Amino acid sequence: MVGHSNGSRTITGTKPTGMVTEHEAEHPSQWAAVSSIAAKIGCSAHTLHRELLQANEILRKASAYFAGAELDRPLKR
Repeated sequence: MVGHSNGSRTITGTKPTGMVTEHEAEHPSQWAAVSSIAAKIGCSAHTLHRELLQANEILRKASAYFAGAELDRPLKR
């Protein structure tokens, strides 16, 4: 889904970033996959790439948070 914010395009939701990872193997590079998906959903490749990087950063931070929470949990006996 593509939305508009302050005259520039932004992507909302996780479907476009998921589409890139699903179809990445069909392209010679991640950038080629990003460019292909961006053209299909009507946004620039740079915008989709930025959203992909942000999504990856969020996942990295969430993984680190939950890994730390698991280590801090008392052991059951």
